[in-house]
Amino acid sequence: MKHTKEPWEVAEDKCYMQQIVNSTGLCIAKLIEEEDAERIVACVNACKGITTEALEARVVEKGVQKLWDYYEENSCSLSEELGVKVWEEE
Repeated sequence: MKHTKEPWEVAEDKCYMQQIVNSTGLCIAKLIEEEDAERIVACVNACKGITTEALEARVVEKGVQKLWDYYEENSCSLSEELGVKVWEEE
């Protein structure tokens, strides 16, 4: 399966909707919520090069979980190491 290549970015259209556009400016999607558009773009750009099959198998989630567990086992904080909050509360 082919997908629109990265990088993607968020842009605002004339009706103040959030657009997700590719590197050539082609609109891929329109959303009302800016936070949703930003999250979609962040996810797509962060997964550049990872196959869709691997994403569907949840390799990113599993990999981050293993890294999280490693830091916890060693009395360290992944969030502190990276300087960003890693997990959101459900």
